[in-house]
Amino acid sequence: MSESAMAAQSWKKPLAWAVAVIGAAAGLAVLFTLFGPGAAWWVEHVDGVPLRGGGALQGKDRQEVLDSARGRLTAVGTGLLAAAAIYYTAANAASARRTARAAQETATAAQASVQAAQDGVDVARAAAAASEAAQLRTVALTERGHREMHELAERGQLGDRFTAAVAHLDGAPALRLGGVYALAGVADDAPTRALRQTCVDVLCAYLRLPYEPDPGAEADPAAVREHRALREVRRTVLRLIGVHLRLPSDDPRSWQGLDLDLTDAVLDGGGLEGAHFTAGRVSFNGAVFAGEGFSFAGARFLGGVVHFVGARFESDLVNFRGALFDGAETSFVGARFDRGTASFRDARFASGSVSFSGAVVDGGTVSFRGARFEGRPGPPGRPPGAVSFAGARFLAGIVSFREARLIGGHVDLRDAAFRGGALIFRNASFAGSFVDFQDSRHDGAVLDFGAASFASGRLDFTGAEGHRPANLPDTPVPQIVGLPPDWRPARPEAARPGGATPPDTAQPNSD
Repeated sequence: MSESAMAAQSWKKPLAWAVAVIGAAAGLAVLFTLFGPGAAWWVEHVDGVPLRGGGALQGKDRQEVLDSARGRLTAVGTGLLAAAAIYYTAANAASARRTARAAQETATAAQASVQAAQDGVDVARAAAAASEAAQLRTVALTERGHREMHELAERGQLGDRFTAAVAHLDGAPALRLGGVYALAGVADDAPTRALRQTCVDVLCAYLRLPYEPDPGAEADPAAVREHRALREVRRTVLRLIGVHLRLPSDDPRSWQGLDLDLTDAVLDGGGLEGAHFTAGRVSFNGAVFAGEGFSFAGARFLGGVVHFVGARFESDLVNFRGALFDGAETSFVGARFDRGTASFRDARFASGSVSFSGAVVDGGTVSFRGARFEGRPGPPGRPPGAVSFAGARFLAGIVSFREARLIGGHVDLRDAAFRGGALIFRNASFAGSFVDFQDSRHDGAVLDFGAASFASGRLDFTGAEGHRPANLPDTPVPQIVGLPPDWRPARPEAARPGGATPPDTAQPNSD
């Protein structure tokens, strides 16, 4: 309530009480006048009618005059009382209105006070939140500063470790081993993928250095010992690469997806068993597989590009047994198989492609024995689960699909030249696959389909030239076999020249 309203209220209350007192006094006076000497006095002095002495009214006349005076006085008194009552009632109503208004003003003021208090609380909360946010930013900046300082110090240490490790790769064999392990440790601790890739590049570069796989039987014993020591270093590099390629992709030490450049490297032992090639580019282009052998057994080619273009397989065994090819592009284009065996036994070709286009098999063996070609959809533009020998030359040796299961894959032998050796599909099962010999040339090599089963799919020699190979299937499913006109037999027994299947003992061993 304002000060002016409070001042008005302070003098209006006594006035109302004064009016009430005056009204009460007037009422008493009227009563006194009516029922006391006042009526007689009014008749004598106001009306001028004598009531005492000579000539005074008596009896009934006197009483009527007094009653008339009392009636007039009663009317006057009643009016005064009514006026006082009206005034008092109006004063009370005004007071009630003022009281209600004052109460409303008090409530409004209280509400304003509450809102002001709430605003104060909100301001305090906002200030507290701003202070807390500022503190958190300060803490975060401090932590980031400490972390960056730590990373800088750590990178400086890693740089020193990297430099020392690389320096050890040019020392004695024992120092080289230490350098190899130290470099792998730097890769494990590398904070960035780029530094990890650099460490792997250095290890691969070490394997690409000039290297003679065998000093020969007449070599000096000291040279033989030095060769064996260096070979151990190289195999350690391969072993560490394999260990890191077998780690799960979410492991911070995993090397999956990194590039591996082993172009022209000489590999005379060791291997990458169970390695997972999931992305990146891996090059064995021009590499020489020599000596005892090399193993990719159980490897997973699940993505990326893995190339063996122009590689030479001269070791006793390069083993891909049990490997999985599912989505990767694997190329042996122009590779040479001059001795030993490249074994894909029990491998699984689900999708993606494996190309031996332009490869030369001249004394070696390439075995797909027991392999499974499933033919699931592969990358756009490539046949599913495809293995291609398009344009390959078979001069000697063996390519074997013995006991393989072709359940929709594609084996491409278009334009291949068969001049010696053997291509074996003995006991293989065909169900929805396509084996394509279109425009191939046959001059003495053995093609053996003995005991093969054909449920569906197609075997196509359309456009082939040369001598009809032995054991081509004419029955019981001739509709899936496409042959040149001069290869179609005049009678069933003509399907097998001499009426007999070339014995297995007459063929090279296909592992």
